[in-house]
This record gives sequence, structure tokens and C-alpha cells, in this order.
Amino acid sequence: MKQKKLAQKLSPLSDPDQFLDQAVERARENAERLRKDAISFVKREPEKALLSALAAGYVLRTLPVVPILGLVARVAVGVFKPVAFSYLVARAFRSRQTSVDENEGG
Repeated sequence: MKQKKLAQKLSPLSDPDQFLDQAVERARENAERLRKDAISFVKREPEKALLSALAAGYVLRTLPVVPILGLVARVAVGVFKPVAFSYLVARAFRSRQTSVDENEGG
């Protein structure tokens, strides 16, 4: 039982490419669902959708967008470095595991 839980926790380490592909696919599915929900909302309640769009546009116009985007970019770069490092470590771990399994089997 503990080994199964450990294997589930280590699934990104066991196959990082598949884990990354699944994460991207889930993100695409979520974006598509969000788009469909937005279209459905606009069809059901066009007045509220129009007022919401106007309000969002006004708020975005009054916000200092360039500094906010700069902050988001700096945070994204700061987060990307450890994520990229983790991915490379997982790839190395998987490569090492595969070579050990091949040596044992052959």
C-alpha cells in the first residue's frame, strides 16, 4: 500500500515527459471548458455579459498594466528556473532508472 502511494507521488519522476504532456492536455481541456462556459453565459445572459465586459475593460484601463505585466513576467521567470531544473532532474532520474533496468535484464 505504501509503495503504491510512493509510486503515485513519484509519477512525475518515473516519466516526466508523459507527466508534462498530461499537464498540458489538462490545461487545454480547462481552457476549452472555460471558453465554452463563457459562450454559454453570453448566450444565456447577454446584458450581464456586456456589462461585465465593460466593467472589466474599465478596470483594466485604470490599472497600471505595464508594471503588472512586468511583475508577472519576473515571477514567471523566477518560477520557471526551479521547474526546469526539476524537469531535468526527473529526466536524468528516468534515464538512470531505464539504464539500470536494462543492465539487470540484459
